[in-house]
Amino acid sequence: MKRRVHLFASLIALCALPTVAAAQKPFAPVLRPIKTISSNCVIGPTALCVPLDATFTNVIMGGCAGCSGPANPADPCQRNDDDFTAIPIALPFTFTMYGTPYNSVFVNNNGNLSFGTGFSVFTSTGFPVAGFPMVAPFWADYDSRGQLSGVVHYRLDAHKLVVIWDHVGYYGAHDDKLNTMEVIISDGLDPVVGVGNNVCFCYDDMQWTTGDASGGAGGFGGTPATVGVNKGDGVNFFQIGRFGIPGPFYDGPGGATDGVDYLDSRTFCFNVSGGENNQPPVPTGFPSGDFVGLCVGDSLDLATAFTSPELGQTTTTVVNLGTLPPSESSLINSPGNPSTQILRFTPSLADAGNTYVVIYTATDDGVPPASTTVNLVIQVSRCDTPTRHDSWGKLKVRYR
Repeated sequence: MKRRVHLFASLIALCALPTVAAAQKPFAPVLRPIKTISSNCVIGPTALCVPLDATFTNVIMGGCAGCSGPANPADPCQRNDDDFTAIPIALPFTFTMYGTPYNSVFVNNNGNLSFGTGFSVFTSTGFPVAGFPMVAPFWADYDSRGQLSGVVHYRLDAHKLVVIWDHVGYYGAHDDKLNTMEVIISDGLDPVVGVGNNVCFCYDDMQWTTGDASGGAGGFGGTPATVGVNKGDGVNFFQIGRFGIPGPFYDGPGGATDGVDYLDSRTFCFNVSGGENNQPPVPTGFPSGDFVGLCVGDSLDLATAFTSPELGQTTTTVVNLGTLPPSESSLINSPGNPSTQILRFTPSLADAGNTYVVIYTATDDGVPPASTTVNLVIQVSRCDTPTRHDSWGKLKVRYR
């Protein structure tokens, strides 16, 4: 008989224990030999903000002895279900979330970081949730015991902690679909996160949303996964969305259940250090460094968005095209949550050597309103490239 412990029952357990008592699942041990995909338990490669490489270390779990599938201490890969770090990771910097400073963090297998205690609850809820300060790139029921599943890795730098869930499967021990994602927390001084930001969610390929014990079937349905930040006071939170179906459908932090494919290859970087409830819109879809190098004759077709992380808000974006030639460019700009833009630009030979700055200013309708500005720099080059000779032996030059 399956016995599930509700989230709020786990809150009661949290008050009595130094770590969260594990919810119970119908569990049959995975009677397979431990399989290491490679010598350092990495599946990879990953296309993330900070790529997974030899500088990362496997996260050592073992904090949730009562979980349905705690990590085997002898397993170098630390494959598990619902486990978390037995000892918090000490940070060489101060991470501040909604005005509260933290100098250590727990890494939880179920797609989140927590503060003060480990966290094994496998069925997510929408935010806010009282009692659990959490940074959740994708809170869902991860299970790395499948033979084709990867595991969780981390790297600690002077100004940031990077944690990667590398091609990890879902409960119970399913590895037919795998999620790859990354969370970065910092003190606001790291250039990868962006100076002034202190959290980044970075996604590679996201293939599932829900484990079997959360009402899912084949990785979807049931209780959707949650993406966001939860202060833990039951009031303040930051939510990107709740994902429970395949496909690219997305309508903001609330509303209908979102499609997990919307997250593929996306990055969300933002600042949750302050105590204010209304967070500014979060940009996504912009190129690295907000810079585009474009060759004459090539076309830029850039789809961007700004998401307001509070429920029920609408974001309006004003786009200043600057000196971008109107005969060679176009813009589709729609308010909403998210507010979306499609910028198209095909430079001519007359644009070679020019640099254009397009300014996006997104403002929500919170109280008081909050704004985000992105300056997109477009640099046009001639890019003369020899391609082939014609039938007369003359060199043809293509502008690319």
